[in-house]
Amino acid sequence: NEDTNYFFNISDFITDLDNDDLTFTIVDENVSEVDCEIINLTNVTLSPALNWNGVAECIIEVDDSYEKVNKTFNVIVNAVNDAPLIIGVLNQSATEDINLTLNVTPYIGDVDNSTSSLIITTNSAYATVKDQDIIFNYPNGVLRENLTINVSDGSLVFQQNISIIVSPVNDAPTVSMFTLHPMNEDFAYTINMTNSINDTDNNISE
Repeated sequence: NEDTNYFFNISDFITDLDNDDLTFTIVDENVSEVDCEIINLTNVTLSPALNWNGVAECIIEVDDSYEKVNKTFNVIVNAVNDAPLIIGVLNQSATEDINLTLNVTPYIGDVDNSTSSLIITTNSAYATVKDQDIIFNYPNGVLRENLTINVSDGSLVFQQNISIIVSPVNDAPTVSMFTLHPMNEDFAYTINMTNSINDTDNNISE
């Protein structure tokens, strides 16, 4: 299988009617596909190149000191699904009530699939995901969030944790509607507006 070494003993595949001592030598290979190596005289190690799959050839020469013959081995390397990656996303800074858009495209990859096909999700309570953009919007009172960004190829998932620091802003106070009762001319009246005033950042007595 892809990214997995394979071992076999070549003497299991070669016979000599005279029982001569045999010498085995790699005479042809393509190391960009599969690296063939003989260890301890008869043990053959096949090492596929990283993320490579397909059919490669390994030709081994057999020498009994009298004659030489070549044996060709076809090496079939089956593909396996590699997990996608997300690496290098920095911690972010956001401002209260203002969208922060984080595009993760430069930080994700997959040797088996196109970047555009990867699925992005997050456990943030203040984010929405559109394709590979994560859009954060933090309400009043949230100053920091620790979150996880996930990238998936539909089968395997890889994660990265980041933090977002949120800068607060001063929100304007609001005044709700209130009813004025009929008043007599030339009289002073006091109106208590406590229940009609709201300020998310300050005590209304201020």
